[in-house]
Amino acid sequence: MRLKDKVAIVTGGVKGIGREIVRGYVREGAKVVAIYVSSAAGHEMDRELRSGNDGMALKVNIAKRAEVDEMVAKVVNELGRIDILVNCAAIYEGAPFMQITEEQWMQVIDINLNGVFRVTQAVAAVMLKQGSGKIINISSMQALMGVSLMAHYTAAKGGLISLTRALAAELSPLGINVNCVAPGVTETEHLQALLPPEYLNMVGKTTAIGRMARADEYVGICLLLGSDDASYITGETIRVDGGMSQVWPQMPGGPVQA
Repeated sequence: MRLKDKVAIVTGGVKGIGREIVRGYVREGAKVVAIYVSSAAGHEMDRELRSGNDGMALKVNIAKRAEVDEMVAKVVNELGRIDILVNCAAIYEGAPFMQITEEQWMQVIDINLNGVFRVTQAVAAVMLKQGSGKIINISSMQALMGVSLMAHYTAAKGGLISLTRALAAELSPLGINVNCVAPGVTETEHLQALLPPEYLNMVGKTTAIGRMARADEYVGICLLLGSDDASYITGETIRVDGGMSQVWPQMPGGPVQA
């Protein structure tokens, strides 16, 4: 087991990509704390984790520093340490740039970027005392491409990439590796409710692999980055987007047959 005896916190850990990372970490031996804000899924995840003595789910608003600090203190008190932080929590709503209100802009930035700042600062204080830790920020391929109707989301996710580099420069000499994962278009409940299926199908076909990602297809890279196997990887943003941000769509007629 690659994460045996490790303690991990995963924000946004009860739905979509975050939920799959939580379950993947548990399979590899970690005790996991899944953070959620308001969801019946949070209670289900709490029962799932506690039933196997694999951790717990905690309701925390990462827009509130006091709640973040209380959560970190609880994790350390009950589990003794924090080895891995996965910053996955985000809100995701589309709107034309000229129609985004200042309130909407600030809300997206406050959760998707400022929330990462709050949680990371609180967790890093624990990791610095330990002299070790792994921080994984979940950005998006949208931070690497121009995508319409997502200016606020894209700005926040782009900030995560820059924050990752800055934190790697500052924290890695002190034993903390900081990396970023940029997922592509993914079959999550939220995205499928937000966008029409014909559009999502079209977008999936533009990838080199020819389909959207499943939420569990990010588990492998997050396992690597959270494990001792990634001891010499830091400051990186790793694209896991089916080639969407790197490769042109297929030419008419499909791939050339050998």
